[in-house]
Amino acid sequence: MRNNLGLLATSAHGKWKDCVTIDTNAIENVSPDGLDCSGDICALRCADGFTPKAPKKATCIQEDSAWSWNKDLGTCVTCKDITGIEDEKLDVACKINSSE
Repeated sequence: MRNNLGLLATSAHGKWKDCVTIDTNAIENVSPDGLDCSGDICALRCADGFTPKAPKKATCIQEDSAWSWNKDLGTCVTCKDITGIEDEKLDVACKINSSE
């Protein structure tokens, strides 16, 4: 007896190229590389000093006969502005790890 359930599960996901291209121009502080796409998933890459804010990944799925992303990607964020804090007893620092 053949199990069709597995075929249904795998046919709902396509390759990322099946979906509409994600416009990274609308996301500030994106890495020049933009996205890291593999299989059916694209992940947001941010410029040095910034980190992706959720959702940082989207999956290309088929709904009815059309391919689309299951969610909109988040943004690239960094530390809040901490200038102006002046206290000799307080050491103020902020760091976002780079991907390199």
